Amino acid sequence: MGVETTSPRIRREIRTLTDDERDLYFTAIKIMRNTSDKVGIELYGERFRGYDYLLFKHAVTAVNRCADQGHLPHNILTFHRAYLLEFELSILSIVKVLNPQ
Repeated sequence: MGVETTSPRIRREIRTLTDDERDLYFTAIKIMRNTSDKVGIELYGERFRGYDYLLFKHAVTAVNRCADQGHLPHNILTFHRAYLLEFELSILSIVKVLNPQ
């Protein structure tokens, strides 16, 4: 997935966001929910992931016949960190287009 950063990300609790920041976040979530992966990638770039893709990815690890591979003690932290990073990168790809700065 190769993520380049120049400084650590600052993540804030949702109740501390301004109204504009919160609206932008919720708009990004709605776009993820209502946009196909193909269209989303065309509009927002290769890091876009639709909500259904992320939901399915999580479900596959949770209900796999072999085991709950995303929630076993030795996998839970690693899987969810990678999963949340993918979710965050998708939101950031949308925000970058909606609110370029």
